[in-house]
Amino acid sequence: MAWDYRKLFGRRDFAVEYYNTFAKVAESFGTEEFDHESYRWLTKNGIKMQAELGSLGVISYKPAFSNYYIQNYQPVLNTIPELRTGNAHRSDLMTLDDMLVRHIGRLDNRLEQSLSELKNPIFWLRDGIGFIVALPISMLGWFGIVGNSFVRSVKGSFLFKLLSFLIALVGLIASLMTIFLGWSEFLSLLDNLI
Repeated sequence: MAWDYRKLFGRRDFAVEYYNTFAKVAESFGTEEFDHESYRWLTKNGIKMQAELGSLGVISYKPAFSNYYIQNYQPVLNTIPELRTGNAHRSDLMTLDDMLVRHIGRLDNRLEQSLSELKNPIFWLRDGIGFIVALPISMLGWFGIVGNSFVRSVKGSFLFKLLSFLIALVGLIASLMTIFLGWSEFLSLLDNLI
């Protein structure tokens, strides 16, 4: 869970850096002081940013002064090169700007949610038990015996979540009984049940 938070924070830092660099290049667009070094950085990291945007980064695009749409248009990969050639339209720049701001907002929301989960011990218990229950199938994935998609589908299945919940519930009840009854009484109660 802490690892996910750190990873999200790194993704947000990259998105903010990309946005700030884009804003700097867009501001110098059409002037003699065009920032070529920042443009190269944007181009070099464009594929990473486009992948980072996911579904937010693909739109149906209508070029300026045209009567048709381009499906599955990726503004990061298509608008950035137009900055250097001088063919970028203001509406394209605004679309990309909005897209990057939305993505940063989405990451901020995920960070807030992840931080609240980090503070909640029930989430730690859930993730810890989930990790232990998933360890055998994860090891099969690590060694290449089964594919990663299979491991993800097992971990995301209802049956896996039910099994994790039941193990957590039994562990919680056993812990509470041990605390309230004491170890010796708990063992004698366990012997009576078995």
